[in-house]
Parts: sequence; C-alpha cells; structure tokens
Amino acid sequence: MMKTGHNGDEIMAPETPPGGHPTLAEKIDRVIRVMRIRDRRDYSYKDLAAAIRARGGASISTTYLWELHTGAKDNPQKKTLETLADFFDVPVMYFFDTDEAIHLYEQLDSLPIALDANVRKIALRAAELSPDTLRAIGQIIEQARQIEGLHAGRKGARQTPADDDQRFKEADQE
Repeated sequence: MMKTGHNGDEIMAPETPPGGHPTLAEKIDRVIRVMRIRDRRDYSYKDLAAAIRARGGASISTTYLWELHTGAKDNPQKKTLETLADFFDVPVMYFFDTDEAIHLYEQLDSLPIALDANVRKIALRAAELSPDTLRAIGQIIEQARQIEGLHAGRKGARQTPADDDQRFKEADQE
C-alpha cells in the first residue's frame, strides 16, 4: 500500500499479514480515508493536528501523526489513542488487536457510503432496478467520475490541475 510521506514523497506502508490483525498504521489510515471521503476534502497532517488540538484532546504533533500513520511509530500512549478515538469518532478498542476491532475496521470501509445522504438515496432508489439497468447506471457513474477527474474505484484521488492541463492539451492536438 502506498502512502504520502512527511515530505510529500510516496512511501510503502506496512501491509496486514494474511489472516492477521491490521497494524495501527493501517487502522489510522482507514479512519483518515473515511474522514476524507465523508468530508470530501483532503487533510494534511497539519490540518489533522490542528483539528485534534481544537477538539481539546491531547496535543499530537504533525510529525507524530505521520509516524503513526506510516508505521514508523507503533506504540502510542493510552492518552494518544483515546484522543485519536475521540477525534475519529471510533471506540478506543478500534486501535487494539481484538476480534471486535477487526470487525469495526472492516465495517469502516463502507461507512462513507452510509454517511453520505445523497449516495445512500441513489443506492436505495436503485435497489429494485434490473441488472442491465444497474450496469448502465454504473457506466454513467464511471463517466461522471472521469469528468470529475476521479480515478476508478472509491479510493481514487482527484487529478491535479497539471493533469487536467495535460489532458486538455492532448485533446486539442487530436
């Protein structure tokens, strides 16, 4: 799994061993992704640290957030875990290696869809449609994602303005 490093470079993040518990870094990554999808914006470590401070929890530096998120540090104090749990609105046990924590970790992947009323409304209205109609709607959604500059799949990120400029230049040359 690739993550953005403290200086903006992409780095490899630790992977969950098959059948094993997700690492603390993976759990933090998942709650950050949920927050980004839910709020429809990207958060820097600086943004997250400031928001955590504003919420009144223990102060967590941008560097320490990065270290936890990338797996460089993996044994935070109890107060840090409590602060993260409060900020990301998950039970503190989410950060521990329990079966209940694994279940919650797996549920978080679908949470952004459940949180977005517009997406939920579309999904509910589509529930009774035929498979052919659902495939057609899926194609329309993928076209809309391309127009929006989003990559395939929910985990994709927006393209940069430079990517858009290059795409427009290529279209002009055709």
